[in-house]
Amino acid sequence: MNKNKFQLLIIIALVISNLLMLAFIGFSKKHKKPIYEGPKNIIIERLGFNDEQIKEFEQTIIKHQAKIAEKDQELIILKNDLFSTLQQDYNPNLIDSLTNNLAQKQKEIENIHYHHFMDIKKLCKDDQIAKFNFLANELAKLFAPPHPKRK
Repeated sequence: MNKNKFQLLIIIALVISNLLMLAFIGFSKKHKKPIYEGPKNIIIERLGFNDEQIKEFEQTIIKHQAKIAEKDQELIILKNDLFSTLQQDYNPNLIDSLTNNLAQKQKEIENIHYHHFMDIKKLCKDDQIAKFNFLANELAKLFAPPHPKRK
């Protein structure tokens, strides 16, 4: 085998290996399970909800999201009020009042969340209550914001 044929075989082998690697990467990305499933699907799966329970659960989610969206808008207004005071002379009474209002609004949000989970518990059948109680210990972690990827 002369030098030219040997080099040609090496080049062909490298091209084929690169094509195989690209095909493998493309295939594995398409069939990878999503990293973040979302709390809704996790709750449905862990509690073993049937189709009727899922429909009711989805209705409770819609109501819950509407209530939270309203409170979030109120929070934004209060935060804007608070931060607008940065343009004025420092007024500790006003700052204290605004931060107390923010704390009260956050308390209302947490109560809405709590009652939402009570509504979910009401959807459970007797054999699902133990699963719900186990899940209740993980709710704070389950609904925590996803951590950004480290570089």
